[in-house]
Amino acid sequence: MMTFPKKPGMTEGHDERSVQLLEFLLADEVNHVLYGIHWIDDLTKDDPERRAHVLACPNQVLTAQHPVGGRFNETINVR
Repeated sequence: MMTFPKKPGMTEGHDERSVQLLEFLLADEVNHVLYGIHWIDDLTKDDPERRAHVLACPNQVLTAQHPVGGRFNETINVR
């Protein structure tokens, strides 16, 4: 399983179970993102207009719903 850096004091107070749960949830989300990147790349590889439309969606959602805003930067899935 993937592990994430822990901030100092995260495990103080004997809350190791919560840290383990957080690590599991974050690793699971990383996999979801990787699946999404793969399928976006695969399904839009021959249609740049569709790709631009699909990649505009995260920016619209982040702008409208994220409490402090955000910006999605495109990455190319390297195989």
